[in-house]
Amino acid sequence: MGKEILDQIIAPLEKAPDFYLPIKLLWKGLKRLNKSETPSLDVLTALISCDERFVIEYSGKAPWEDSPDDIEQMESMGYYTGPKVRLKSRIPSQKDVEAIALKQAQKIIDNLVKAYESRPKDLPEASEAELLEAMKRAKKLKENLELSFKKGKNE
Repeated sequence: MGKEILDQIIAPLEKAPDFYLPIKLLWKGLKRLNKSETPSLDVLTALISCDERFVIEYSGKAPWEDSPDDIEQMESMGYYTGPKVRLKSRIPSQKDVEAIALKQAQKIIDNLVKAYESRPKDLPEASEAELLEAMKRAKKLKENLELSFKKGKNE
């Protein structure tokens, strides 16, 4: 059963625009397809880690992981916690890495703008100021990435 399950995640990984996909996202997709035949998230992660076709990237704990409501909200925006996986045979080029970084920076900006636009009317001024500052920093990050990538091409 393990190999059959792992074979099902090959196609999404071959098409993943960012090369890596969160294992939790793949697991949710498998659950929709296979219903009761899908192993637990921990078992799927273990299966992937033992298979030579995959590379797993582990990251630190995200700030929202302590709240189930926050996890659900973040996942609805496409932010998943936990390890990510890519195909070992699919290696991103420098151009791919640049495109991914800029896309992620823009995604952060877009989500901060949405948060600002849907902020509660009674949001304290200090919180609103923090949100505006976060948007400025995200825009500056994207500008710095663009500048850095442009500089790298000219050298």
